[in-house]
Amino acid sequence: VVKPSHQRQNCGGQILSTLIDLAQKQGAIAIRLDARISAVGFYQKFGFKIIGTEHPSPTTGIIHIEMQKELIALNNQSLSDL
Repeated sequence: VVKPSHQRQNCGGQILSTLIDLAQKQGAIAIRLDARISAVGFYQKFGFKIIGTEHPSPTTGIIHIEMQKELIALNNQSLSDL
């Protein structure tokens, strides 16, 4: 979550791009995360897809949904197909 006063300045996008690059360099095959419902569009811009159902955060109670970005294709299969 980016501090409200820093939102709309691409801070979150820069952080996420850096984390995706780092994960790829370290050989990760996918990144999974729980996104706030209000942030789904943000993550979709970076190639994340919804793979789960809505659920409340155990910490805050805010509704989240599981998302995933595949970094490596596995014999033309999606990780969610495995």
